Amino acid sequence: PDGMVTFFQTMAKEEKGDIVASSRGSKYYYTHCSGAKSLSEANKVYFSSEEEAEANGYTLSSSCSK
Repeated sequence: PDGMVTFFQTMAKEEKGDIVASSRGSKYYYTHCSGAKSLSEANKVYFSSEEEAEANGYTLSSSCSK
């Protein structure tokens, strides 16, 4: 059973996308960047691509690289 929980948590994370931004900010981050870890869970918005984030008005944080 514990393995299934881990599997579903992993799937949920992948479905959210690898790019995250704050609904209160203007920058986006890759989920592995330190800036992404400082975002409030309540304000996180996930995107599946850079293009999607940029189409929604976000720009890549200068502190984050691919």
